This record gives sequence, C-alpha cells and structure tokens, in this order.
Amino acid sequence: MKKLLLLTLLFTSFLCEAQQNSIIEWQKTFGGSEDEEASDILYHPDGFVYVLAHSGSSDGDFDANDGLNDLWMIRLAGIDGDLEHMQRFGGSGNDFNGHTDFYGDDQLVISVSSTSSDLELTGNKGLADVWVLTTDLNGNILQQMNYGGSLNDLAVDIITNDSIFYLLSST
Repeated sequence: MKKLLLLTLLFTSFLCEAQQNSIIEWQKTFGGSEDEEASDILYHPDGFVYVLAHSGSSDGDFDANDGLNDLWMIRLAGIDGDLEHMQRFGGSGNDFNGHTDFYGDDQLVISVSSTSSDLELTGNKGLADVWVLTTDLNGNILQQMNYGGSLNDLAVDIITNDSIFYLLSST
C-alpha cells in the first residue's frame, strides 16, 4: 500500500509541536493504493488540525472515490494527531488542489479545482472550474458555487477577512 508521503512531510514539517531541541511530538501518514497529495493545512483554535488532500484511492484510509481524484478533509486532534473525522467531496471527474480557511468560528470555506459536473457539484462551465464551498466543521456542505469559463480555471488559494472571501485562481 502506498502511503501519503507528502502528507507525512507536512506533518513532520508543520504539524509537529517541536521543542527547542526539535523533538517531533507526533506524525501521521494516510494513504491507499493510488496517489494522494496534501494541499493545505489549517489549525483551529479549539485544537483541531484540518488537512485537505486529494486521493485517487478507494482503499486503505480513503475508502471511496467517485472519480479520478476526490478531495478529502481530514480533521485531527492537535494534541496527539488522532484522527477525529474524514469527509470526502467531489464528483465523477477530477477534484483536486483544495485550499481552506475559516469562515467565522464554526465554518470552513474551501476552494477546489474540479472537472466534475455531477454528484455534489452543481455544474461545470468548462474543462476545469473553481468549486467554492462552505462547510460546517464536520465537512457538511452548507453552500457551493462553481466559477469558470470554457477552458481551465484552477483554484490556487482562498482566504477570508470578516465575511469576504478572497479567491486566487489561474485561468
């Protein structure tokens, strides 16, 4: 079984609470038989760590897949890295390169590059669109919108300030 090497490196580099002598407090690895790639990480003040990754696997830690890749939101306990929750997003196409930020105290806003036009997605305007969704902290979709033209539009990053989303994409 392949393991999610990039996610492990992210945990080692960014998630590990290190003392002055650089002792790694914890690290986690997730994966299946196909390729996985972590694309963002976010720490919640309540002690949760959110990781976004896309996966082509439908086995191992990623038990289902509706398309080429699906986006996964992984919530871990910040104190020890224990898995708290996993939520899958996507359609029958390629859903990848997810980025997230907090929207208030109890929601996340997520931007994703997507070629899907079915299942959870409300449509597709071209080859790849930017899918923006808000979720609760468990990953339940509250709102969503697809943005794009007739060619490739790719999500690069998303941040919030008060109640305004700032979306960086390429076209």
